[in-house]
Amino acid sequence: YNAMSGIQTQGCSEGTDNVGYIQTGDWMDYKVNVGQSGTYIVSYRISSPNTNGQIQLKNGSSILATTNVPSTGGWQNWQTITASVNLTAGQQTLRVYAGGPDFNINWMQFELNSNSADVNNDGKVDVNDLAIVAQEYNKKAPDAGFIVKYDMNNDSIIDIYDLVIISKL
Repeated sequence: YNAMSGIQTQGCSEGTDNVGYIQTGDWMDYKVNVGQSGTYIVSYRISSPNTNGQIQLKNGSSILATTNVPSTGGWQNWQTITASVNLTAGQQTLRVYAGGPDFNINWMQFELNSNSADVNNDGKVDVNDLAIVAQEYNKKAPDAGFIVKYDMNNDSIIDIYDLVIISKL
């Protein structure tokens, strides 16, 4: 992190150190350079004996994602949890904010979601994305990869039901 409030580190059972003793209101800021606008899956490696923890990923005053921290059975019993966030390309500061207490974080990772339904990259999933997908689907004989990528309910049809499922990822 580049800046923080209320954060402490401790030895980690997975090696090196983790951020621990996290309480409500604690935060860490990270200066990042997002290479490509899109939907990203953020993974957090967390541990907690409690179920009241909450992670909010923020950009300025905007909350990008809120993720509840489940009990992992102990302070050094690690589990990976995920959330989906829309990020724009460029330099920015992302804040990991504790909206609820009593958890540790070992690491976090961001991966561009290749299954994103925001096909036109306008920051939202809507009927326009479905129209683009349906048009592309109808242009060519459907291949297995295309079906697997967009047929979220496995009914061999790409339709509004798939868009609804994808929009919740």
